[in-house]
Amino acid sequence: MKKRGFTLIELILVIAIISIIISIAFIKGGFLESYKEKNETNILIENINYAREKAMATGYDYNVDLIENTILLRSNGVEEYIELKYLNFGRNKTKQFKFTSSGSVSGANTFIIYGNNNREYELKIAAASAYCRLVKK
Repeated sequence: MKKRGFTLIELILVIAIISIIISIAFIKGGFLESYKEKNETNILIENINYAREKAMATGYDYNVDLIENTILLRSNGVEEYIELKYLNFGRNKTKQFKFTSSGSVSGANTFIIYGNNNREYELKIAAASAYCRLVKK
């Protein structure tokens, strides 16, 4: 009787070898770090929007300071620090802006943010609407 097809052990070995090769390519290709960097850009935008919404809800001004790799949110004596691992705001340069209770922003500007592997992003904050957008350069 002729034996056709593959055994279960052969299939498991092939799947294991393929998964090892894919995981090595995933790590060496920098996919994981670019994913984590993209995640941190989302965290940055979420925290900026949080500060704007909090300023409008509480009636207090919210200061946002971007210091090296830290986001500092300050309002009415309360400070929140958010440490970032894959984004950097520049050495010895503090980028500051403030959300007022009306939702507008003072100090609106375009800020350059540095990621890993010499990636650069532009954080654009509109003056009137306080709309923020992050664009890869």
